Amino acid sequence: ADPNGAPAGEPPSQQASRSGWTLWGQANAGEFESSPEDGLSLEGRTRSAYVGLDYRFGSGLLLGLAGSRSTMASDFDSRINGTGTVDATLTSLYPYLHWSPRDGLGLWGLVGAGMGDADLAEVAGGAQFSADLDMRMAALGVRQELVGALALKADAFSVQIESADGADLAGVTAVAQRVRLAPELTGRWTVGGAAMHVRLEVGGRYDGGDAETGMGAEAGAAFGFAHLGTGLSVDARGRTLLAHQEEQFREWGASFAVRLQPGRDRGGLAFSLEPSWGDAASGAQALWQAQGGALGGRGQAGLGLAGAPGLDAPGWTPDRMAMELGWGVVLPGGSQVVPFGRWVREGADGYRVNAGTRWTTLGLGEPGEEGEGERRSRGLQLTLDLFGEQIADGVQPAERRIGLLGQIGFR
Repeated sequence: ADPNGAPAGEPPSQQASRSGWTLWGQANAGEFESSPEDGLSLEGRTRSAYVGLDYRFGSGLLLGLAGSRSTMASDFDSRINGTGTVDATLTSLYPYLHWSPRDGLGLWGLVGAGMGDADLAEVAGGAQFSADLDMRMAALGVRQELVGALALKADAFSVQIESADGADLAGVTAVAQRVRLAPELTGRWTVGGAAMHVRLEVGGRYDGGDAETGMGAEAGAAFGFAHLGTGLSVDARGRTLLAHQEEQFREWGASFAVRLQPGRDRGGLAFSLEPSWGDAASGAQALWQAQGGALGGRGQAGLGLAGAPGLDAPGWTPDRMAMELGWGVVLPGGSQVVPFGRWVREGADGYRVNAGTRWTTLGLGEPGEEGEGERRSRGLQLTLDLFGEQIADGVQPAERRIGLLGQIGFR
């Protein structure tokens, strides 16, 4: 089910037909490592946090603004420059929109700008350098339904990051660009209280800029299942780079999620298991679909900014594993409390453990549509998570903190 409570597989035009505000947030962690064959070895980690606010004008237009804070810490080993560390931070803003001028056609776009700084330290000589960073980006895309379940999608983006000249460090400009075109085949079925959807796509792309360049082909697939009666949902997706002019370039990803959500009126067991490998979805996917506010509730992914580095070869061990267990209790008045525990493994040595309580108001209920078998919430939707957390990355000492996260929606 999507964040708005619509079953998986429901067409976007039916999922997002109401006007309203959505406030969303998302955090992401990743690790990267480069091959030393070219004389430069890199190993590091990234952390990002996003928060955004958007407004949907019926089913035709969505406007929003997102902000992010990203950090990167890396160790390098170079035949020319020796060994050292690089630490960087970047704060950015991203206005975005999605527009459906008519049924079957969706247009989206975003621009971004950010500022930050980078610190470089050499181990051998003890030298330290600092430079200011400047980032600019733009992305746009279109999705046109053709015949039946067939649609055609296209998107393009360009990102440029510059470091300013320092006293002992020359400025550097890095550019990355990509253009993609992909036919998409989708299928949706509803049987009793269950809904399923399948999506397949195979397309071509061109990569430009200062990294890997040239023509390539990629394929992606997704499967979703949701049972309204039990609250059970399954979501699986994956993508892979089939071929590329840069023969050594590899990129693939996969994710799988099983969730059991307590019923709106009865509460009960809440469970989720979410392993993932690499980058399982193209960054523009959520904006293509535009399911509900907050770019389909995917936040960072919807902005085209999610993704782990491409992996050389698949393995059975997930790059990230998340598991949550809780129990929902319905309170008088219709709100729900879910005590929960959550464990997340990030990379080889990083982990995150937290425990707390989630409180959700279910709004002003009204009778559901025929066949739903339950009430659909309307009005103010408020969710608050209060939790204690321990975070470790395998390098720095473990951190402990108390957190409060909230999400507000108006329907």
